[in-house]
Amino acid sequence: MSILNQLSSLFSNNVSQTPYNQHNQNIAASLDNKVTNDEKSSLTSNNYGDTVTISNTAKSILSSDQRDDNSVTMNTNKGYKKLDLDDYFLPPQGNVGVKGLNDVVFLMPSQDNVDAITEHLSQKMPQFLKDNNIPEPPSTIQYDNQGQIQLPADYLYATQFKQALEETPAIARELHTVNALASHVNEMKKLTPFNEEFSQAKSLSEQNLIVKKYQHLLNDNRESDTILLNFDTDGKLSISAEKAS
Repeated sequence: MSILNQLSSLFSNNVSQTPYNQHNQNIAASLDNKVTNDEKSSLTSNNYGDTVTISNTAKSILSSDQRDDNSVTMNTNKGYKKLDLDDYFLPPQGNVGVKGLNDVVFLMPSQDNVDAITEHLSQKMPQFLKDNNIPEPPSTIQYDNQGQIQLPADYLYATQFKQALEETPAIARELHTVNALASHVNEMKKLTPFNEEFSQAKSLSEQNLIVKKYQHLLNDNRESDTILLNFDTDGKLSISAEKAS
């Protein structure tokens, strides 16, 4: 099965909105080859829960973009393309559709994309809160395995926040997407040592030993880490991962 066909199961409505642990680990193994050297400055280190730092590639892209047109260079299935993220995350209008997978521009699970969307949401969140008369954002946002948003039990404005997301679907889609992309990137990077060792194996017996060594990462039923979208009081977003139990 081609990479594009595999990816069609990961993405809907032009963006990835599905947590990693709902998909076969083999997809990640295939996609892992797309993680660049810069992206290997991991979303999470060996100490799970570290926050995202923007990669050198993303910094270069962000600094070189001309923001007058509100666009940013994103890693897509059609290569690096400048996208207006405000427009990109708007829900489809009416019966406008696409002819097929080749017509869809969707975001690849890459650290650069996670960084860019994180920055964009950090810029958008303060105005979103102001427009909806919400004094402060939730400290964290999570999504369960069914893709439902989970807010802290002690967040006083949970009802207003959820209602605001319903009325502002572009922000809801963007939050959901960065969660899904971060989840994929996090799990893909765990497979980097396996891919490197497996590619250097000189015999079938060596390959079998490497597969056995990393069997805990190759199990389809294993639990993936929980992605946390963390907001400070000003609405600035950072992303961390909570190690699966």
